[in-house]
Amino acid sequence: MKRLLLFLCTLLCANVLLAQTTFWVGDLQYEVTSTNPAEVEVNSATSAITTANIPETVTYQETTYDVTAIGDSAFYDCRSLTTVTIPNSVTYIGDRAFKSCSSLTSVSIPNSVTSIGGAAFSGCSSLTSVTIGNSVTSIGDDAFNSCSSLTTVTIPNSITSIGYYAFAFCSALTSVTIPNSVTSIGDRAFYGCDSLTSMTIEMYYIPNLSNIGLNSTLQNLTLGENVTSIRSGAFNNYFFLQNVTCLATTPPTLADNTVFPYPNIATLTVPCGSLEAYSAPTSFWNMFFAGRIEEDCSGLEDAEFAELSVYPNPTRGKVTFNQAIEKIEVIDLSGKTLQTYENANEINIETLPAGVYHLRMTIEDKTMTRKIIKE
Repeated sequence: MKRLLLFLCTLLCANVLLAQTTFWVGDLQYEVTSTNPAEVEVNSATSAITTANIPETVTYQETTYDVTAIGDSAFYDCRSLTTVTIPNSVTYIGDRAFKSCSSLTSVSIPNSVTSIGGAAFSGCSSLTSVTIGNSVTSIGDDAFNSCSSLTTVTIPNSITSIGYYAFAFCSALTSVTIPNSVTSIGDRAFYGCDSLTSMTIEMYYIPNLSNIGLNSTLQNLTLGENVTSIRSGAFNNYFFLQNVTCLATTPPTLADNTVFPYPNIATLTVPCGSLEAYSAPTSFWNMFFAGRIEEDCSGLEDAEFAELSVYPNPTRGKVTFNQAIEKIEVIDLSGKTLQTYENANEINIETLPAGVYHLRMTIEDKTMTRKIIKE
């Protein structure tokens, strides 16, 4: 029993000693977090610090420690701090680590970091750009809240979760891409981002994003080529959408008719050759964007189409081509094929009602689409 009590006392004393071991080197204070291996975290800094070059290792009383973390509130309210260098030895940035560092202008988070704590950079009002390493898996709640000068942020494919209010009140942020690795986005993650008008979402499954705070600002929405399904009400409150681009050749499954606001004035752009699938009467895409679905064939025109001209446009009936086309299909905006011509350099749509149509043209198994207006 005495040996057991002695062992427990020794262990307790060692833990107390470890918890109390802090030391200063220059403008930075370190706290020992482990003796085997020898590791420390940055614990604090002098209030007047302007440049923080955090080393990979630091020596104290003949022991060399690896610097593996930036602790909670380590640089909190260091208002003179303008630059910081984070070494590859750091794996964690704690809660409020750089909160209210209002003079900090840019930060690069190395690939070694796996987690950014809550409010880590909140209130860094001079921060204009952030590069996040590709090992970070989570961005904590309020992580970049009120970074009002932040114009660009790169979210890597390693990120799986974005916390509540993570980028709230980043009023200078104009565009952002959500990679397909993300599985959860907290409510109001982009609340108050009044300049954020464009968003690209590459998630395979898009949840309901009506609460992330972009209801009144988002104008341009791009959905990645790997998107397969979109949840009910996902963009239902985004009444200011003007352009929606879906890069998936197969239309993603929409849960129901509440995915987008209805009626919707946005134009939907889909990959070349996908017009009919998106416009199908059974597709919810057709319900939301009937009459405003366009194919994007830019950059896909081969030599066969390089010199092709279609005239007149608008037309009252006849449409002439400057070369013979193997196959020409006249398609209405619902995706229905109305007329088909073969080996022709002229067609006549005089009998069709006035409106917008698509001409799908095929030459040597290559296809492109042009819009034509019938007066």
